[in-house]
Amino acid sequence: MRLSKKLLSVARMHAQATLPINRCFNSSRYYQIANIPKDIGKVSSTFQIPSLSALQSKTLEVVSKDNSKDVFIEAPIFSGKTLAYLVPTFELVSQAIKSERWAERPGFRALIVVPTREAAIAVGFQIDKYISSLPVEERPLAPVTKGNTDTYTFKSTKKEGHEIIEDHQGYSAYEKSITRRENVYGLSYAVICGGKSMEQEITMLDASEPEIIVATPGRLLDHMKNSDYFRNCKIVVVDDCQLFKGDVEGVMDKVFENIPQTTQRVFVGTAEPFKKYLRNSDNVELISSTESVSKSDVKQSIIKTQNTAESLKVLHQILSQNKHKKVAVFGENSQIIHTHYLMAENGIFSLLIASKIAPSRSLTSFSNFNQQQNGIAFCSNIACQMTPDVDLVIHLGAPETQEKYESRLSRTYSKNQSQSIVLASQIPDFLSNVQIVQTPSASSDFIAKQLRVPSIQKVNGENLLISLILRRQTTTPEEKKQAVEQAIKDLKDFGFVELPKLPKQQAIKLGFEKELLDAGLLE
Repeated sequence: MRLSKKLLSVARMHAQATLPINRCFNSSRYYQIANIPKDIGKVSSTFQIPSLSALQSKTLEVVSKDNSKDVFIEAPIFSGKTLAYLVPTFELVSQAIKSERWAERPGFRALIVVPTREAAIAVGFQIDKYISSLPVEERPLAPVTKGNTDTYTFKSTKKEGHEIIEDHQGYSAYEKSITRRENVYGLSYAVICGGKSMEQEITMLDASEPEIIVATPGRLLDHMKNSDYFRNCKIVVVDDCQLFKGDVEGVMDKVFENIPQTTQRVFVGTAEPFKKYLRNSDNVELISSTESVSKSDVKQSIIKTQNTAESLKVLHQILSQNKHKKVAVFGENSQIIHTHYLMAENGIFSLLIASKIAPSRSLTSFSNFNQQQNGIAFCSNIACQMTPDVDLVIHLGAPETQEKYESRLSRTYSKNQSQSIVLASQIPDFLSNVQIVQTPSASSDFIAKQLRVPSIQKVNGENLLISLILRRQTTTPEEKKQAVEQAIKDLKDFGFVELPKLPKQQAIKLGFEKELLDAGLLE
């Protein structure tokens, strides 16, 4: 991998600088890869499925057989789409490793582009899950010679890029290594999705030289501007195409400008806008399926509450009774953040995964929650791509759409006796078939109160006020007035004694200047 002199200099300066987050979601593994088509049983057992589905088998056949053909995959939620493209990706990479074994290191061989950081981590976990299932005897020791003739031997079967640098006592020695990659062959991967410094990712990529890269569009483009590591990519997969909207479309245009014309393209999801990236529109395979992995035994219920105060008390009661389970609480960003802190004030401790907190914190929480057997995570909708092994999903407020509800619900599919509970005062039509159950006795221990950290109380309060106002459909002055009045009631239910205020310019931008002024909520 060749980096610009400026970035290489920065990488050397930061060679020893590693954050705990690296160990959570950036990793590279060095293994001898099995011949995947002959070892489908291993794939099936690793991912706890009886066999590959028709969708997965067809994708493996098409992608592996004809590299000149691009592929569209259309299938519903939880249909095995991720595994459908991962299995042929493993096969292509393993074949490339064997055929190019003694050639100059050509850069990575497979690229998977996803819309969010959380999706990138989730895909990374699936790759790691397969690699980690390979037998110990298929993980060879590989000597690496340093420039000063001292020899370092891989004694561990797992090694991260930044650990290799540390073992070589400095990036310069490692850069001068005589055989730093030649004897290390196998399936390896890295996740690049922001949330930490660019310099750290450069260091990690240059040290570990992964075969597969999972990336989000913005950070991927940053690396493409400063590296020729993308020149020999065999396959590029774009997952959840329907979520690439707005400015991201322009970013994807630039990404594909840096993808070689020989690279096979696989698009997953509603991919109409991505047809312009096809190599030959006359040589395309459409693989579609209506088959999905679903469970009819997920116990779904609705608890109809009178107001926010009652919802919070019932939530506290449910969480208190299910501490031994793995629980995901979903809701609107600001609401979820404040509820997370309120529950902590009342003895219920949890992880927080939301787009309005520091990315590094959210990513660390996401990684930890995926690996835990039990625990609680408060999640905004960005976490819907998490590994589906949750015992209980709680919806704090009814989801806006049926698709969002089903996406959350699918997080429980791999667990027996799993549950989904909606806490809401108003029930949308798409939930009309879900049973409404009796409201349990609310926790007498729960108290909604001011948070002990003033800065968190202030920032959360402002964001919460905005979201509470905007969640109601308003067109007339009277409807706007009612929206502000209801927001004030909800804020008091959340424990606000001193109500948050918004700057005048922000109120004007929202279109609520008069209503907020009349309510005394302008700074």
